[in-house]
Amino acid sequence: MNRPSVICHMTVSRDGIATGPFLLTEEGERASRVYYEIHRRFKAGAYACGRVTMEGSFTGGFRPDLSLSPGIRIPREDYIADRDTQFYCVAFDRRGRLGWKGPRIVDEDPGYGDAHIIEILTEKAPDAYLAYLRSIGVSYLFAGEEDIHIPYALEKLWMWFGIEHLLLEGGPDLNTSFLKAGMIDGLSLVIAPLEAGETGKPLFDGSLTDHFSLTETRRLEEDILWQQYRSLATAKADLDRVAAQLEMAEEGVAVYYHIRTGAFEYLSASSSMDLTPEQAEEIRTSPDYVRLPDFGEQKEREIMEAFAEATGSGVCSAMLMGALRSGGADAFRQELGSLSLFRAYYDFRYSRLKELAARWCRDHEIPFEEEDRD
Repeated sequence: MNRPSVICHMTVSRDGIATGPFLLTEEGERASRVYYEIHRRFKAGAYACGRVTMEGSFTGGFRPDLSLSPGIRIPREDYIADRDTQFYCVAFDRRGRLGWKGPRIVDEDPGYGDAHIIEILTEKAPDAYLAYLRSIGVSYLFAGEEDIHIPYALEKLWMWFGIEHLLLEGGPDLNTSFLKAGMIDGLSLVIAPLEAGETGKPLFDGSLTDHFSLTETRRLEEDILWQQYRSLATAKADLDRVAAQLEMAEEGVAVYYHIRTGAFEYLSASSSMDLTPEQAEEIRTSPDYVRLPDFGEQKEREIMEAFAEATGSGVCSAMLMGALRSGGADAFRQELGSLSLFRAYYDFRYSRLKELAARWCRDHEIPFEEEDRD
């Protein structure tokens, strides 16, 4: 699945609390200032929060007048008001309650201000609310009938807006939904130097720290820590997609698979396929990417020979092997046509590609699932 990478960026107390009165203390406010500075450093294309956080930070509880659109009916189709902006605020607002006054965030902080607003809704959002969002130029996406399906929402954000990196900034209920869906790739935690006790909500609902591995700890200011973690979750590979990508992995083209998102990247010796040199080098060296084996002419020939031996007809087998030895792959394909074996060969070839894909997944300890081929 193509989706943005997601880093959950939060301020927490030393005992893992993410909300509550500790944020209003002197220590909490100092940690929050560090948090905002790191947010700006990330330069992510989007940040996301739930309804409660958005109300507290941006809308202030404003409620639009929905009585201006009585009886209106609007189809449950995604509405894209601005796809050219490079900076987005993503609001997870299941029933459509947030009262925006315009299409962009108004905030003095350049890490938040001027972001185009995207509402993530369910189909239960009122028609009048959809009409209101359209009237003020706010984009919205549907990601479920009654509850938001997090992977589907992320896929749409990537597809419609090209968002590659997203900062998830809570609250804890939304963070937990992302985590349970396996959609958090890393954590960025600013640790305030105090204990919060039981006066707020934890970062996640339940003890789920075993999902992550600590990669770095920095001391910022005298007593504030910044800890970064990477996810230990591995996406299930779709064997149909891996098999199809094997054919792309030929001489001069390297195909890399991202073990957490399931995305594929392509690098060639002559160019980086629309990636910067830094991005290409990160793909080559990152433990999150695994390279697919080269396919090439030799592997193609092995499959052709195996098919010839498996035809069950001595005459057909001899004709196919003779064509392959005398004229190579092109002659083999011509002989397939004369024997009306094109379909049989490509079904056989596809099954072999899936076997190679499954073997590669096992070798790299990547879980996989099979789907019926269309």
